[in-house]
This record gives sequence, C-alpha cells and structure tokens, in this order.
Amino acid sequence: MVLILTFVSFYSMGCLSEPVPVSHSFARSGSQAAKIQFEGSLAQGGEGVDFVDFDGAKLPWPKVGTYWASHNMNIAFPAGEPLELKVRAYHFTNIMPMLHAGTFCMQTMILAPIGFVFYGLALVIDLPIGIALNFDKRVVFECPPLETGGNYILKVRRKSKEVNRALVLTYADTDTVVYEQEF
Repeated sequence: MVLILTFVSFYSMGCLSEPVPVSHSFARSGSQAAKIQFEGSLAQGGEGVDFVDFDGAKLPWPKVGTYWASHNMNIAFPAGEPLELKVRAYHFTNIMPMLHAGTFCMQTMILAPIGFVFYGLALVIDLPIGIALNFDKRVVFECPPLETGGNYILKVRRKSKEVNRALVLTYADTDTVVYEQEF
C-alpha cells in the first residue's frame, strides 16, 4: 500500500513525466533572428554537428522539466551579422566485418581456429579503416550573415572529390548550399 501511495504521489507531482525538448535564442529581444538546425545522429554510422558555443556563450541550464535537444536542434541567432560558432563535427562508422566474422566463428567451437584468423584480419583491415573514416573534432565555423527569418541546416559532408571534410550550411526548405567551410 505504501508503494502504491508513493508511486501515485510521484506521478501526480510530475516526477515520472517526460521532459520536454526546448530550443534557445541568442538573438537579443526584439532583434532580427534566423534559426540554424544542427543536424546529427549518433546511430550506427552516424555523423553530424553539435552546438558548443556562440562567441563564448554556451547554452544555459534548461529549466526543470525540459532539456536541450542535442541533435537536430534549432537555435536562433542574430541575423544580418557574421557569426562565429564553435561546433563539434563527428562521424562514426561501425565497419568491422572481420571482427564480426571472428566472433561468429568463435561461438562455434569447430570453427574457433578460423575465428583467430578473422581477429587478426580485424587488426590489419578493420582498425585502419575505422581510424581513417572516423573523426570527432571541435571546429570554429565562420558563418556568413543570415537572412532575417531564415531557416538553415548545418551538417557535415565528408570525402567528396573536391573536399575531404566540410561543414555545410544550407537552406532548410530547398537544401541549397549557402556556405561551405573545410576543416
């Protein structure tokens, strides 16, 4: 009975309710603003951009019952002036076919010697590929002046013919590239 009363009291006070994601504005009250969505995913093979700070100012602590949505978050910035944004650009891959094959072989006792071969190949093949493809860097993004009321997306592009890695700012509705900065 005490357990049920405790559960009901916590539920009615909101302790079991889900926190709500919120966005933030660095634009001064009453000034022109534009929104940038920081696109990212930490799913398997994920890549993206996370906001770190704007001219040294970080996101304040969220209010009780809310949280800053770290991925795919919209933040309002002052429009009409260049911005210096510090961001975290990342790309993580989980390409390890040799390691997975070795694990499968080790699970069946008969194929255990073959599993050791796959583990050796994982060190020679999988590890260098992972080191070459994965990155996690803090970058200063020199953003050009944004249009008032504009909605933009900041994302990572990697390994194209012209560019090794770049932060790309696009219009949210048309996906047209506004600005691109290599890092």
